[in-house]
Amino acid sequence: MNVETLEISGGGEPFENFEQLVQLIKMVKSDKIIIVTSGYWATNEGQTSKVLNIINEIVQTKNDEVDVTLRLSVDKFHAIKVPGDNVKNIVNCFDENRDIWNNFRLKIHTIENDNTFFNLISNDVVLMAQSNNKYKASTTSGYVFDVE
Repeated sequence: MNVETLEISGGGEPFENFEQLVQLIKMVKSDKIIIVTSGYWATNEGQTSKVLNIINEIVQTKNDEVDVTLRLSVDKFHAIKVPGDNVKNIVNCFDENRDIWNNFRLKIHTIENDNTFFNLISNDVVLMAQSNNKYKASTTSGYVFDVE
């Protein structure tokens, strides 16, 4: 399959069948891949690192230039089932690998006027800029990512 953008979302959580997700990322030729997740699977730092490193390894082995975005849904509705520590684990993993994950990015997706994300990691993230309900945020050590 050859598509411009592949967005893997809806109808459930893509990480529930991780092997199928991995195969899809490997097989599709695309300029951009967006993986939408609640982050339920990021239960500890080791698990989070293992899963995200597998995806990054696939991204790095593709011969073409492809940008992969992990779009993490964080809002009051997702927070009912997904602990805040899972969100922190994902942000921390991207932060720790920011210098080597060139084509693999994090984006936080939330609901307008919902402060759940900022409340969860307010000690670890600094809001940098706002424009049209889109924010740039940075970890205290310098990893910059989008929040929208």
